Amino acid sequence: MSKQFKQKEETFPAVQWTGENEQEVRDFLNNGTATKRGRSLVVHERNSAMLLNNGEWLRRDGDNLKAYSDEQFKKLYIEDVPMAAPNTTSL
Repeated sequence: MSKQFKQKEETFPAVQWTGENEQEVRDFLNNGTATKRGRSLVVHERNSAMLLNNGEWLRRDGDNLKAYSDEQFKKLYIEDVPMAAPNTTSL
């Protein structure tokens, strides 16, 4: 007997380093630090440490952080935009 399957959808938070949103990246981290170095950002959290270049994305992969270039991120993921409630107002 064959069964039907669909790919599991996963929604997760992520933040993109724009070169100006240091506080937003800090807020994303769990008790981590973020230090601006020119146009890059040095990020430390638990056992993860990395350098984010301008435009790169940061997301969680389990307990670790993972960085993606903008191009990689957009190939792999789409933004989960909540659908607007239907308009029930009639004229």
